[in-house]
Amino acid sequence: NDFVGAFCHLLNVRVFRKQACECLLLLLNRKLEKHDRDTQRKYLATPFAHLGLFERAMNAPAPAPAGGEEDDYSFHKRLAQCLSLMGTVYLDHDHLALSSSSSPTKAAQPNNNNTASPFLLHPLPSPLPPFFVDMYLPLMLAFASHPSLIIASFVLPFWVHMLHYHPPPGTHASFLIPLLKVCEQKMLPIGDPVKDTSSQVAQYSRLDFDTSHEFCQFKTELNPLVFTVSNSIAVVSPVSTIEYLASRITQILSEAQAGADLSVCCMYLVSVSQLLERAVHRLPAEVRTQVPQGPAPNPANIPLAPADAQRIREGALASVRDLLTALEAPAVHRPPFLILVVEALQAFSPFFESQPEATLAWLRGILPLVIYGDIPKHGEVLDKDVTKLRSGAMYTLMHVALASPRTLLPHIGTLRNAASECFAKGLLLDKEKGLFIEVMVIVSNSLKNYQQQAEVIQMLVAPFEAQWNAPELTAALQSPEAFLNYVGISLTSPSVATPQEEYLERRGRMQLLVKLFGVVWKRVTVPADEKEAQDGGYEPVIVHGLAFGAQWPISGLVRVILPNMLALLKVLHQLWLPACKTTLLPLHPHIYQFDEAYVANLLNKDPPRLLPEQENARYERGLVECLRDQAYSMLGQAATQGEGFYTIQGLHDMLVASIFVFLDSTDNHHLRALMKNFFVKFVLSCPEPLVGTLLQPILIPFVNFMYRRLSMCWSEYANREGQGSSLKKQQGENEIVEDKILRDLSCEFADLLHHVCSLPFSRASADVMGPVLVGLVGCLSWPHSLSMKKAVKTCTEIVPVVASNLVFVNLIGETMLTHALQIMIRDSDTSLVMTITALVREIYVALYKKSPLPRNVFSQLPGMTPAILDEFEGQLERDPQIKAQKA
Repeated sequence: NDFVGAFCHLLNVRVFRKQACECLLLLLNRKLEKHDRDTQRKYLATPFAHLGLFERAMNAPAPAPAGGEEDDYSFHKRLAQCLSLMGTVYLDHDHLALSSSSSPTKAAQPNNNNTASPFLLHPLPSPLPPFFVDMYLPLMLAFASHPSLIIASFVLPFWVHMLHYHPPPGTHASFLIPLLKVCEQKMLPIGDPVKDTSSQVAQYSRLDFDTSHEFCQFKTELNPLVFTVSNSIAVVSPVSTIEYLASRITQILSEAQAGADLSVCCMYLVSVSQLLERAVHRLPAEVRTQVPQGPAPNPANIPLAPADAQRIREGALASVRDLLTALEAPAVHRPPFLILVVEALQAFSPFFESQPEATLAWLRGILPLVIYGDIPKHGEVLDKDVTKLRSGAMYTLMHVALASPRTLLPHIGTLRNAASECFAKGLLLDKEKGLFIEVMVIVSNSLKNYQQQAEVIQMLVAPFEAQWNAPELTAALQSPEAFLNYVGISLTSPSVATPQEEYLERRGRMQLLVKLFGVVWKRVTVPADEKEAQDGGYEPVIVHGLAFGAQWPISGLVRVILPNMLALLKVLHQLWLPACKTTLLPLHPHIYQFDEAYVANLLNKDPPRLLPEQENARYERGLVECLRDQAYSMLGQAATQGEGFYTIQGLHDMLVASIFVFLDSTDNHHLRALMKNFFVKFVLSCPEPLVGTLLQPILIPFVNFMYRRLSMCWSEYANREGQGSSLKKQQGENEIVEDKILRDLSCEFADLLHHVCSLPFSRASADVMGPVLVGLVGCLSWPHSLSMKKAVKTCTEIVPVVASNLVFVNLIGETMLTHALQIMIRDSDTSLVMTITALVREIYVALYKKSPLPRNVFSQLPGMTPAILDEFEGQLERDPQIKAQKA
C-alpha cells in the first residue's frame, strides 16, 4: 500500500507524473484470481484514500515554458484513463465480491425474467460510500466535461458501467442532468482540427488528429458511446431526462426568436433532438400511448407511477405545441431552422398515437412545409435549403407512417386531400411525389379493408398509370432506337453537355414512374391474420384454376403495368447486343462503363470530381442502370404477391421474350441484378400448379446458362492469374471491378441453387436436379471461397436425397467427391474442412455399396492402398455413428 501511495504522491511531481500514472494503470489492470480479491481491494483502497492528490494533479496550473500545455494535456489523458479504470475495477471486483459473500448486505439476485433491459446487470449491495460519491464522481464528471473528445472517450465508458449497475435511488441523482448536458455538448458538430478555428474542442483536436478525416472517423465512433450514456440516464431517470431535454428545446426556440445566432441554435437543437428521440423510445409503451401493454416490465425495471407517466405525456405535448408555434414565428421562419424544428417534432411522434388532436395539429404544421416555396421554372433550381426543408418534412411523415401507421390512419382523409391537391396543382417535385405516395400506401395498409385500400391506391396511381401506358411512351419501348431517341441519346453524335429540356423531362418522368410503381408494390400489404383478412374482404380467390390465399388490392394494376415494364427490360438488354453496342460505344462509352463512385469505393480511393460537361453523360449511364434495377425489383415484388402476376395470360412467353432472350450479351452485373431482385423471388413464389408449365421451362435453361457463363469467366480469371505478377500489375481498374462482380455473381448463383434444392418439386425432378448438381460442382471447382462454402452446405443437404437416383451416381460419386477431396487437401480453413468432411462422408456412405466410383476416387489419394480402404469400409459397417464416420 505504501508502494501504491508513493505513485499517488508522484502524480503531483511534474517529472514523474506520467510514469506514476503508467504504474497505477499496470497495477489496476492486473488479472487476479478470486482468492486474490482481498489484494485487489487493498490496492484500490490506497488511491481512493488519496483522491485529493488526483484532484490537485488535475487542477495543477500549466507551466510557462513552450510545449508545457501539450505536456499537461498528455498527462490529463493518462490521469483520465487511470481514474476511469479505478472506478470500473472498484465496481467489478469490490462490490461484486461483497454481493457474493454471506454478509447481511448481500445484493438481491438479478431478475432473470426481465429481458427488457440490457442495462441492469447487478444492483450494488449497498449505497456507494461517501468518498465515491463526494470526491470520485465529481472528478469523473469534470473529466467527462473536458473539451477534449479523447478524454471523453476514456471516461464515458465508466459512466456507462456505473449506470448499468443502477445504484439505489438518490445515490447519483445529482450527477444525471449534468451528465446529460455533457452528452448534449459531445453531440455538437464542432472540433474539426482543420475547419473549426474557434472552438476550444478544436484546440485539443489539433493535438490529437492530423486531418479532418481522422477526426470524423473518431467522432463517428464516439457518438454511439454518447448515445449509450444518454440512454442509460433515460432508463434510470425517465421523468427527469424527458423534462430536461424538452425544456432545452423550448429554451433554444426562445433564444432563436430573441435573435440569437441561428447556426448555433441549430447545432444545439440537432443535438438535443437526437438525444430526445432515443430517450422517448426507452419509455414503456403505455407511457406514450396511455394504453396498458400487458405484463411486460418497464425497460428500467423501476415502477413508473401513473402521475409520472401523465407528467411525461403532458410535458411532451406542451413541447409539441411550442414547436408548432415556432413554425409560425416570423423571426425564425427560415428553412435551416425550420428543418430542425421538424426533426425535433419527429422525436415526440411516439406520443401522437393516443392524441389525435395533437396529430392533426402536427399534420397541419408539417404539410405546408412539404410544399414550401415555389416549384422552379424550366432552367431554374430550387434553393438548397428549401429542398432540404421539403425533404425533411416528407421524411418526417415517412418516419411516423413507418413507426406507427395507425397514428395517421384517422387523418387519411386529410392526407388524401392534400395528395390530390398537390398532384393536381403540380406542387411536388418528382422525388416528393414518390415519397408522398409511399406514405399514403403505408397508412392505407392499416385500413384492413380491401375495398377502401384499393380505392386509395387507385386514386394515387391512376394519373401515373395513364402516363405509363400513353401511346408515346409505349412506342418508345418497342426498340432500342426508339428508346434512345425518346430520352435524347443520339445515335449519330456524342452526348451534349446540356440536353434539351424536353429530354430531361422525359427521363425524369420515366424514372419516376418505374420507381413509383416499385414503391407501391413494395409497401402494400394485406392482413396476415386469416380472420382479419376475411373480415376486411381480402377473400381467397381462384383464377384460371389457381388458388391464392388472399386478393391483393393492386392485382389489377399488375396486369396493366407489366407489359410495358417487360418491354422496357427487353430494350435495355438489347443495348448490349453486339450490333447495338458497336454503334453506341464510340459515341456514348459512358453507358457501358462502371460508375466512377462505385469504382473509387471499391479501390478505396476518393471519387473523381466530374467536370460540368461530364454530368449529363453520368446521368445517362445512371438512368439506364436505375431503370433496369428498379424494374427488376418491381417484378420481384409482383412475383411474391401472387394473383395479379401469375394469372396473366401468356406470362411464360412474355418473360422469355423480354428478360431471358438476350442472356448471352448480358453483362455480369446485370445478371446479378436479375437473379437477386427477381429470379430468386420468382422461383420461391411460383404456385405449384405452374411449376411444370411456367417455372421449369425457364429455370433449367437459365441454370445451364449461368453455369457456362461462370465457368468461362473463372477460366479467364485463372489464365490471367497464371501469367504471373507482371500481368497483375498491368491489370486495369475495370478488371478489378469485374472480378469483384464475378465473385458476387457466383455467390448469387450458389444462393439460387440452394433455394432450388429446398423446393419439393426440384428434388423429385431429375430434369431439374441434373443442371443444379452440375452448377453445384462448378461452385466447388471455382477459386472463390464464399460461393464454395455455400455450395458445400447445399451439397451436404441434397446428396442424401438424390444419391438413390442412378442417373447422378457418376456426377456425385466421382466429380463432386473429387472436388471435395481437393478442397480438403489444399484448404487450411478449419471450419471449411469440417463441412467438407461432412460432405465427403455423405457421398461415400451413400454410394460405396452401389458404385465403385467413391472407392476409385479414394484410391488416388497419396498413400492409399486397397487394404486401408477395406479396413475403412469395415469400420463404416461396424460403427454407423456419424461422428465416428467423420473421424
